[in-house]
Amino acid sequence: MERAVERTEVDEVASADVVDGAVGVEETHWYVAVVNNNSERSVAERLMDARMGDAYECYVPTQREKRVWRNGRKKDVDRVLLPAVLFMKCTEKKRKEAVNFGYVKKFMSDHTKGRAGSYPVAIIPDKQMQRFKEMLSKATTPVTIENVRFRLGDAVRVTTGTLAGIEGNIIVDPQGTYIVIAIDSLGFAKVRINQSEVEKIN
Repeated sequence: MERAVERTEVDEVASADVVDGAVGVEETHWYVAVVNNNSERSVAERLMDARMGDAYECYVPTQREKRVWRNGRKKDVDRVLLPAVLFMKCTEKKRKEAVNFGYVKKFMSDHTKGRAGSYPVAIIPDKQMQRFKEMLSKATTPVTIENVRFRLGDAVRVTTGTLAGIEGNIIVDPQGTYIVIAIDSLGFAKVRINQSEVEKIN
């Protein structure tokens, strides 16, 4: 009788959610939240408020640039790369709760999967987010987000300059040569670069 009880307890533990060897720990992912224009940073602050605990990690991609006003005055500002968009890392349960807060309108869907009317919620791989953040932190020329579906070129690694170590794909168009980093469901982040500064990788 005692052996039967022990086996039942083991079966219950085995059937529980197991993530990276931890029982009952729900996995977190990067999601793309759609918010109101000009509210990206305020929404991020609300979600990461101490009262929320550590349920949400938020990222608003910005880049420092110099802006010239009509009166000729110059000022450095942080330009938001994706208006009305906020990257949010949390569990699936917390993602569903966020929609009920009122300041998160919806989450972007992945139109490369599923079918019309039943597309799954888009998930951005951790590695892509890491590369994207690194590109923004190192780039000294404007980074843009391209949602046009184009064919990516060779996989390359930057060998010199402030972007050294960044890996991505290279594209060439009439305006110049760019290194591109894919961001699932959004498109691509790209920055201009000289071909002499990159090397091909497998």
